[in-house]
Amino acid sequence: MIFSFLYLILFISSIKSCPLKTVDIHSGCYCGIEIDGRNYIHCHPYSIYKIPEFTRSYIHNKLNLSNNFIEYLTNKSFHQLKVQRIYIEKNPIKFIDKQTFNNNLLHYLEELYIDTINNGSLEFLCYGIWKKLRILKLSRFNLNQYQYCFDKLIYLEKLTIQYSHIDIISHHIYKLPFLYELSLINNEIDYLNFDDQYLIYSSSIQILNLTSNQLQTIPNDLNVRLPHLITLDLS
Repeated sequence: MIFSFLYLILFISSIKSCPLKTVDIHSGCYCGIEIDGRNYIHCHPYSIYKIPEFTRSYIHNKLNLSNNFIEYLTNKSFHQLKVQRIYIEKNPIKFIDKQTFNNNLLHYLEELYIDTINNGSLEFLCYGIWKKLRILKLSRFNLNQYQYCFDKLIYLEKLTIQYSHIDIISHHIYKLPFLYELSLINNEIDYLNFDDQYLIYSSSIQILNLTSNQLQTIPNDLNVRLPHLITLDLS
């Protein structure tokens, strides 16, 4: 009884602090609270064609926009939003403005999961101070351009790249000081190419996942390139 009452109080509080300008709990976007007390913003699948508008509010744990019809991310898409995790997977995203995340959001954002239709640009990573991002998952991006933008993600711990174009793994990725897990999944990689800077820059990677690629062999000196590697998944 007491627990139910407390949960009701938390639920009412989450509604009052909801940053959505328009709330539609049945067929659009709404705010809620999980059983552990963490608050979230959720948009029903197949219900929206653009990012909803936000107002100033308290920090929310999660924003879930996945499985919708969003095609464009602009420099106003996340204006005034304070959230720790953003899921924007399985949307037909055609364009990401380079200033999309260059705002107050980066003071709070710790995890980002994002897809594009095909061959999306990483340029948006070059803008803003990504001071808290720990986990990044990219699907259908072009990793052959703007890899130097990863230099901005100095606190990144886990990076997943899938269904993307990547011909070489540069030091801009493997030198990240806190990066312990790198997953390159379903990228049609036939040979694991590193740039020639590995003798200059050390790597902290402990887990390397190369699942569902077309690898025939791996470099004999992989342990030199990734001296802290513990787990290698080639399944």
